[in-house]
Amino acid sequence: MAAYLVSGSAGSGKSTVCHKLIEQGYTAYDTDSYPNFTRLEDMQGNQVPFPEGTIDWDKYRWNWSEEVFMTKLNQHGNVFFCGVSSNQSDYYKYFDKIFVLTLDDKTLRHRLLTRTGKDYGKDPKQLEDEIAYRKTRESDLLAQPNAVAIDSTKPLAKVVDDILSKTQENES
Repeated sequence: MAAYLVSGSAGSGKSTVCHKLIEQGYTAYDTDSYPNFTRLEDMQGNQVPFPEGTIDWDKYRWNWSEEVFMTKLNQHGNVFFCGVSSNQSDYYKYFDKIFVLTLDDKTLRHRLLTRTGKDYGKDPKQLEDEIAYRKTRESDLLAQPNAVAIDSTKPLAKVVDDILSKTQENES
């Protein structure tokens, strides 16, 4: 059994990679959209409804549910978790590899402003905050001993192939 995390900034391609992995027959979870996987919590860890308008991240956390994570981890042989959360570092020990989707500010800006299905990052303040935090998030993720940088500016098929080629290293 192997578990993999595909993470990075908002707009780096986590959900798109997840859907491509599923399409190719892999077990993968988009942690943002899988029911009850990730939830908005106050600073005391209580699940709360989304407030109106832009979320003040000094007051809230976007956390994975330990129960859902452990259930999915233990149900499958090889599994991919695709997402980013406030508490994901609590789960790094479960991952054989952490794939960090990297990109430049120009690409990130374009993706956030033009993506469909998600509004996060379209608000001017969110957009600037995400761009400002991108390098820090990537550095923090890449500091993990099992982290692998994946250039997500490449075509989707190449990004997925790069990830899958690195998972095969675990199997050989």
